[in-house]
Amino acid sequence: MDEVLTIVVFVGCLAAVLGTLWWLASRIRRRGVGGEVMGPFEEMWHPAAHRFRAEIRV
Repeated sequence: MDEVLTIVVFVGCLAAVLGTLWWLASRIRRRGVGGEVMGPFEEMWHPAAHRFRAEIRV
């Protein structure tokens, strides 16, 4: 029974973190202020994004 509770707590925490990140990303996209906040994470997952952001700044 303890193993099931551990798995449920882990999955619940993971879902809460992912849900919060999803909510934050959608809110930032709607407001249009995400370059400074989400930029490093976007570059981490998509290296070509750095080139795209550099062109926009110029």
